[in-house]
Amino acid sequence: ASCRNSNEDAYVMQKFTRVVMGTNNVEYCGRLCHSPAAAALIPAMGSGAMQTSQPEIELADCFFLAGINLMETFPMIMRRVLRAKARGAKVIYTDPRKTATARYLADIHLQLRSGTDAALLSAMMSIILAEGLEDKEFIASKTAGFDELRDSLSKVDLKEAEEITGVPLEKIREAAITYAKAERGCILYDQGMSQHYVGTDNVRIHANLALLCGHAGKPGSGVNSMRGQINGEGSGDMGCLCVFYPGFKRVGEESAKFFEQAWGVDNLPTKPGVTYIDMLYKCPYLYIVGADPMMVVPDVNNLKKTLEKANFIVVQDIW
Repeated sequence: ASCRNSNEDAYVMQKFTRVVMGTNNVEYCGRLCHSPAAAALIPAMGSGAMQTSQPEIELADCFFLAGINLMETFPMIMRRVLRAKARGAKVIYTDPRKTATARYLADIHLQLRSGTDAALLSAMMSIILAEGLEDKEFIASKTAGFDELRDSLSKVDLKEAEEITGVPLEKIREAAITYAKAERGCILYDQGMSQHYVGTDNVRIHANLALLCGHAGKPGSGVNSMRGQINGEGSGDMGCLCVFYPGFKRVGEESAKFFEQAWGVDNLPTKPGVTYIDMLYKCPYLYIVGADPMMVVPDVNNLKKTLEKANFIVVQDIW
């Protein structure tokens, strides 16, 4: 499957795979681009999916844009942020580049050195604790491991963080207090932050920031991956993953029975299928819809040799 398909296309594709082919061997490139984020968000937030619906984005009164150039890459979401700003919302933006978002949308631009996100957010969380701005009620009732986080943050040297990130300490402090004092803080990030070799850690520390301030589980708040392609979120929601049926219902007996009743069929597969990379290298029969593995998979030369040996490949695409 592909991130470039509509929700309807993605739903039909995974249903065809499971009902007609009798297998959970269905995947899309979210397996490659979103896996670092999902590895962080599922343990921290309970789900790797976007936590704030698009209409609810406008309810936020503080946005934390982590390396996402909204004005040039997500114009429709940008309009929602502008509407929130018109009602007084603040925008914090972390990006080494001085993009259009930095120039025209951000109230606070933290122009950090590339790869220093963890140092920056650790400093912000340390300041929030020092100022007593953490959401104590939320932490006590909704989180675990706070004492360990506090002990770790007690070792943060703010002057050292300033030197590592290249961001003036007063700007870090301003951003920390602005985000912590907001009623509904919304974090939006994109692939630039998660596709580092420490991508999972980057996403995890943003989740920790949100939980520390209680910016989760209410409209307009949360930690949200904007994905790299037009329907990266929808294809996952529709079930184009070998471990999930639609709605992120994990593959197993219970989910299979649920969809057998919903679809009026029998004997849906109950075991996880093969992941994206393994599918390309191990499955001799491939049906590729709207995707181009030769553009997204590492070691393209080796993949080309493997695909040339496949028994049968169908490519369904307009290009």
